[in-house]
This record gives sequence, structure tokens and C-alpha cells, in this order.
Amino acid sequence: MRNAGSRLGALHSNWTVVDAAALIMRGVLGYVFVAHGAQKLFGWFGGGGIDGTTAFFTSLKIPAPKLMAIASGLVEFFGGIAIIVGLLTVAASLALIVDMVGAIATFNHAHGFFVESPDGGWELNFVLIGLLAALALVGAGAWSIDHSIGLARARGTDAAALPRRDYSRIAR
Repeated sequence: MRNAGSRLGALHSNWTVVDAAALIMRGVLGYVFVAHGAQKLFGWFGGGGIDGTTAFFTSLKIPAPKLMAIASGLVEFFGGIAIIVGLLTVAASLALIVDMVGAIATFNHAHGFFVESPDGGWELNFVLIGLLAALALVGAGAWSIDHSIGLARARGTDAAALPRRDYSRIAR
């Protein structure tokens, strides 16, 4: 078992694996937000477009519902694209976190936590916020525009070169 643990430790201390995880998070999160933004802006994927989103926001008594529908759609659509390509990843993540907090505050909180509730709870928003926060902390990774323009973590420090902690005493 010790051999498996050391292999797992080696995997977790490799920046290439961190970069791959960031790429996977960016792809999944970006796709989700592009799709939701496209529903709001263009009516794609069964969405209501600007008019339908404005009507929905009006029913929630959101101030300036058309402006907020456009703003929410733009943040989700273009924020999702930015996340996918890894451009201004921290800023896009923070904008999308604000968008999700707004969704919870104006609609989802009233329906409980679980998505399975009749009108959907805030469970999915919470998961998205957590993933966006993790992405903002870890950065876009090596396979991103951020990296190519110098906004992502430098490769100078390899995780394998960092001091390793000895957890063997805890397991006893």
C-alpha cells in the first residue's frame, strides 16, 4: 500500500497534473456558463432569450430587469468563453461567482438547497461557486491564454521540489 501512496503523492505533486485539472475545470465550467448565457441572450438550448429572461427577472422584481437580463447573459456567455480559453481567468471567475450569488439571492434560496426541489434549489449554484473559487485560486494553468501572456503561475517552482510532509505518523 505504501507504494500506491507514494505513486499517488507523486501524481499530486506534479504541476502537469494541476494544469490538466485546471483545463478540465475550465472546459466543464465554461461549457455550463456559455450554454446558460446563450439561453439568456439568444434563446438557444430552450432558453427564453432576452425577452424571456427579462420577463422572468420582472416576475422576480429585479430592478432594471432588461438591463440585468443582458448583463447576466453577457457575463455568463463571455465569462464562459473566457474560462474555456483561459483568458483573464481570475476576473471571469469572480464575475461568475457574483452572478451565481445574485441567482441564489434573487431566486434559488427560496426553493431550498437541493436541486430536486420543484423549482430547483441553490445546490448547483453552490457547486459552481466552489469550482470557480478553486479555479481562481489555482489559476488557468499552462494550457491557457493567461499563461501565454504571463498572467498564470510561472513554471519556475515544481511541486515535486517543494518539501514533502511526512504523514506516516498520523496513520498509526
